[in-house]
Amino acid sequence: MRDLGISDNDYIRKYFSINKFKYFGPELKTDENNSAPQERLSYCNTCKLMRPPRAFHCDDCGVCIEVHDHHCPWVGTCVGYRNAKYFAMFLLATAMHCIMSFPICLTSFIVVKAAKNEMESRQLKSEHLTEEDGRAFRQLRVEMMTLGILCYMIGAFAVCLGGFGTSQLCSMARDNQTTNEE
Repeated sequence: MRDLGISDNDYIRKYFSINKFKYFGPELKTDENNSAPQERLSYCNTCKLMRPPRAFHCDDCGVCIEVHDHHCPWVGTCVGYRNAKYFAMFLLATAMHCIMSFPICLTSFIVVKAAKNEMESRQLKSEHLTEEDGRAFRQLRVEMMTLGILCYMIGAFAVCLGGFGTSQLCSMARDNQTTNEE
């Protein structure tokens, strides 16, 4: 990091919550009676600094992230200690968008299907079609196929996003563990 003109202290202040860590040394002290292994601060060879427990280096971002969960390509950054709540709001907003878009798309599909059925019944009554009727009929079929595919994609995306988001947030809240630590 010194190559970029950033001192280690500036880097630590920017990317880590220093108030949470009272000890910045090679090892955290624990009770002698405690049989749990001692947590050690790890050294990042890329960033050239000691990083606190639960921090990981993200190869995509090129920095160490405190309580690193994952690198999200949708938001273009890492999900960690400082932005987990914003990521949760992103998931909620996206899921709400899908939930609101699905009925609109489904209603449009039903309207186009009704128009297609009406045109088919008119075609059966008068056995000859004009060129304009044929063009309109083909356009309705294309619209119906497009809306059907769109409805399916929005519904599948909402179910997958809802399932992933719920499991992700419940896991983080229940276990206080990120997906990177599992």
